[in-house]
Amino acid sequence: MEKNTVDTVLENEHLIDYLSQKAALLAEEKLIKHEERKRQNLLATIAVVSVLGVGTLYSALTLLVKDQVDDALKTETFTSNMKSLTKDAVKSEVGDIKLQMDGLIAYQQLSALSLKFDLGDSFSNSERDTALSLLAEIKKSGSFEDKEDFTTHLENVASSFTSAFERGSVDKIDDLFRAEMASSRDTTVTMLQHYGRALVVSPEISNRDSNAWARFNFYSNEAVRWDYPTLGTFYLTLAEYKLNGMAGSETIKQLLDTYKYVDNSDKAYLVRLYKGLSAPENWQRTPNAMGREIGELVTGISEEYGNLLSNVGVDLR
Repeated sequence: MEKNTVDTVLENEHLIDYLSQKAALLAEEKLIKHEERKRQNLLATIAVVSVLGVGTLYSALTLLVKDQVDDALKTETFTSNMKSLTKDAVKSEVGDIKLQMDGLIAYQQLSALSLKFDLGDSFSNSERDTALSLLAEIKKSGSFEDKEDFTTHLENVASSFTSAFERGSVDKIDDLFRAEMASSRDTTVTMLQHYGRALVVSPEISNRDSNAWARFNFYSNEAVRWDYPTLGTFYLTLAEYKLNGMAGSETIKQLLDTYKYVDNSDKAYLVRLYKGLSAPENWQRTPNAMGREIGELVTGISEEYGNLLSNVGVDLR
């Protein structure tokens, strides 16, 4: 049967021989360093005594230390320690190799699942759970750190989860790979879209110290860094409008007034947001409560602040 190889694969007795030899060297080195430190400490003490005039003591104690070390190497304690250290080192080596191999296997499986998510328009609960399990394994092993296409796979999975509004699943991705999600403009925007919607319909919206606000604020700030200043402001305006009982406020006016400073492409993007999200059937395959609530908020702001929006260059007519 043909054997698959990843660079160099050591099997069976060759793997054990290799690990045992390496572990024995590590263990021996640790013990030698330990005994050498003890010897150096004694010699330092002897040097002090020698300076004080007791020179003959140096030779005698040096021989004594040598005899003690020689005797120690012959004891059962040394032999037992050597076996223990060797065993621990072998376990460590085997554990590291297994972790790396598990991570590589998980990465290949995620790559295939990512492609399925990207090409499909739905996924099963089993596929969702498998993706999360693979991501956790990849994070644990660190096998993603040198993979240039990892962000693409992460984006495919995250986009599928956010499209289905899988809040718990998206939170897990954020917890595992927040730095990686924020390292790309596209993934940052994907996460901000999700957490903007999640904030608006969250029962925690009135608690500005809540997790919903924390996640939204993080990606809103990251979007500004990626030169997407208006997306966070858009969802913040919806949140403020809802908190104010779907009525206008000075805070909302100030937020909308900031639109006059953005460039024309951002203003065009805002027009698409207001028009697109005003009705759930514009952006949801199956309109639901979240889509209807967001549509109601967008419509309310558009009607109450239509003139102000037009004056700052966001013409919804």
